[in-house]
Amino acid sequence: MHLLVTHSCWTLFICIMKGSMRAFMRVKWGLLFLVWGWLFASVGSAESPIIGYTREHRPSKKEFHSAYLKHIKTLDVLPLLRSLCADCQWVTNHASQMVGLFCSNETWGQYRPAIIAMDKKPIMVGLEVDVIEISHIRAKRYQQLLSHLTAPVKLNDTIDGLIQLLISQGDATIVSSPRLIGRSGKPMILKVGDKVPYKTSVQNASGIQTNTQYIQSGIQLNVTPYLHYSQLIDLDIELSYNAVNGYRTADGLEMPIIASRMSNVNIQVSANRTIVFAGLLDKSQHETIEKIPFIGDVPWIGRLFQRNISNERTTDLVYKIRPFIVE
Repeated sequence: MHLLVTHSCWTLFICIMKGSMRAFMRVKWGLLFLVWGWLFASVGSAESPIIGYTREHRPSKKEFHSAYLKHIKTLDVLPLLRSLCADCQWVTNHASQMVGLFCSNETWGQYRPAIIAMDKKPIMVGLEVDVIEISHIRAKRYQQLLSHLTAPVKLNDTIDGLIQLLISQGDATIVSSPRLIGRSGKPMILKVGDKVPYKTSVQNASGIQTNTQYIQSGIQLNVTPYLHYSQLIDLDIELSYNAVNGYRTADGLEMPIIASRMSNVNIQVSANRTIVFAGLLDKSQHETIEKIPFIGDVPWIGRLFQRNISNERTTDLVYKIRPFIVE
């Protein structure tokens, strides 16, 4: 098209130079070619200023495109894909970790780099946890320690020295010392304790059926770390403690009485720094029977040679948590 216009202009120049009738005829045809080329160029554009022609855009052929994820899970990437294109019908296969979309090649060429950018190796965060039970809360060292732990604090030499001194004197013991590793933004759960059995009865057509069920007692620690770019880690800590304080009789069956306490802690700490907190006191009562061997087991008379001893026990739990980045 551009060659045609150029040829017409060159022909007009030649005719002016020669000034002949034959050249004039060539000018006439050249002008016609010039006008025709301009109209052709206008029609070939999106909109023609002369005849108002709008070129029809044919939709591109849609095909199924897919990408397999190497690191991130489809359950985690799906909300990101929906935020990228809310109207798109994303297809996921959790078994093979595949995401796909019915779209044109041009559209997939826009979304595929974004999917590749999302599919990064997740950052792993580790937790070193020490759960310490203080059995002698009236000890002077414990009172000194508790004065420093009115709120979650960073571990220093004074606090660490008091804890080690309580352990060495037998007033404290380390109940659990696990090492947890998980992804940033995902909760990590630590359970320390026992399952207490109890019996339940169900009335059915064949009679009364007795079943054994269990109640989780002890500590449950839920920690969710959030790693920042500056190597700071936010710790969302949910702490619950369940203990059996006694039993009650219902329909001839003994049911355990569970005392529960919960606490939530939110703190920001640098990687490899240890935080300490406490305050979940447990007060329980234990009953034991002392008796003279053989004679104490004789019916009716044996009770004269027995005695019940009730002991009240109060303990506190101290938690040390050190978050670190797994390289």
